[in-house]
Amino acid sequence: MLVLLLQQTDLAQYMTQHPGGLHSHNVRIFMFQLLRALSYIHGRRILHRDLKPHNLLISYLGELKLADFGVCCAFNREGLHGAGLARSKSIPAQNFSSEVVTLWYRPPDVLMGSIHYSTALDMWGAGCIFIEMLQGAPAFAGGSDELEQLQNIWTVLGVPSEDSWPGVSLLPNYRPERFIHCRPKLFRDVWKR
Repeated sequence: MLVLLLQQTDLAQYMTQHPGGLHSHNVRIFMFQLLRALSYIHGRRILHRDLKPHNLLISYLGELKLADFGVCCAFNREGLHGAGLARSKSIPAQNFSSEVVTLWYRPPDVLMGSIHYSTALDMWGAGCIFIEMLQGAPAFAGGSDELEQLQNIWTVLGVPSEDSWPGVSLLPNYRPERFIHCRPKLFRDVWKR
């Protein structure tokens, strides 16, 4: 059983209380703490698999705590099991479900059906949270299914091809013809900060 201290709020509530994006000092502090937490769990072969502001608790002192690893988690030969989405990873990488991570924070390869993933899964979520803290709104909000979510991402990054992303055509749900083709944009043109 995993027990955490009761915290004042989570990052989602904190951002609601500070509309328009957080002060850059707070963004730096929270990102530093988030990346340290990810380094710690990744160093112990654990993937969080559901990074989002609701799963980042904040104390009265401004300490960020990584939460929602599941209830009654236990290790056995197959890895970490529990009600949450956290899993241990092994070398070589295991096959996992593509039904992980809240849709707005799910990376493109997983949206396209990849079940082979690594710590990059959590790092995509951390990047989305970073943008959200700066902007005061989710980086790729509004997707109600995988295709719509991918279109939100492709609108900013452009629809990938084998030239821009070697191996993308091997992903189970890679179908570029389903998307409105967009050229990659500069982040400064998409997000104000």
